[in-house]
Amino acid sequence: NIVRDAKHEVHVVSNPEFLKEGEAVGDFLRPDRIVVGVSDGDEHARSIMERLYHPVCLKEEKIVWMNPESAEMTKYVANT
Repeated sequence: NIVRDAKHEVHVVSNPEFLKEGEAVGDFLRPDRIVVGVSDGDEHARSIMERLYHPVCLKEEKIVWMNPESAEMTKYVANT
């Protein structure tokens, strides 16, 4: 297993985008929601994603936390 045999700890995060055609820059700078999938108990990955999105979430909490599988399914459902 590539993850198990890695020299360094591997953290998996799913962070699907919800950008509309022609509105990508605005959607990125002012997202209505940010879906982040991290494994239960992976505080390292969660902390990194919180710091990454901190400038976007100054006025309100926009991050929707879930596991990676649910994050991928959310993207799939939003596109159907």
